[in-house]
Amino acid sequence: RLSLHTRLVLIVTVAITLAGSGFYYFTEQAHTLAGLPWDQQLVGSLFQSVTRTCGFVTVPVSDWTEAFQFFTIITMFIGASPGSVGGGIKTTTFAVIVLAAWALARGKRDVVIMEREIDAGSVNKAFTVTVLALVTVCVSTLILMLIEGLPFLEVLFEVVSALATVGLTMGITEQLSPASAVFIGILMFVGRIGVLSIVVLLGKTEADRIHYMKETIIIG
Repeated sequence: RLSLHTRLVLIVTVAITLAGSGFYYFTEQAHTLAGLPWDQQLVGSLFQSVTRTCGFVTVPVSDWTEAFQFFTIITMFIGASPGSVGGGIKTTTFAVIVLAAWALARGKRDVVIMEREIDAGSVNKAFTVTVLALVTVCVSTLILMLIEGLPFLEVLFEVVSALATVGLTMGITEQLSPASAVFIGILMFVGRIGVLSIVVLLGKTEADRIHYMKETIIIG
């Protein structure tokens, strides 16, 4: 019997791949897929969806519609699965966040899926990795926009591609200044090692000796 981890990896990977293929097929009918036979359209759509973790393309990224470019940014951010050489926050992290959010929305304290309860530590790590990655993407995008003065979507695509170690670009890499190129290189290094791993390496683990009174904060 497959473990819960394996099942989540397979479900999320297949779901993202099929969703990306379908999204590309319908958004690119009048653009990059125009005039192609139906079988080449299907193969091309599948290829552009799978390439979110590896960087190979049959059609230049700059020729895609803005809708699919933004969709690719999201899927690159999710990335590959744990144990692989792919980057991103990982498919299992994304799955745990969605499941935890759904559980909280229903007033549940425990995250349960397929007759299994996900460990609270795993849930906390999933949220930590995602928040840190989002903050890194936002700050890095703002810095590059200030330095280079390039359009938002192109810079965001470049930053997420670097942090997720994908290798895709909308064509602005060669336009970057040496400082920005070094900055992108640092992002690739951080993405390869892992955002959470960097924080753990730089931080010190100490047991809390003092505990304070707890208070409730209104959220939403």
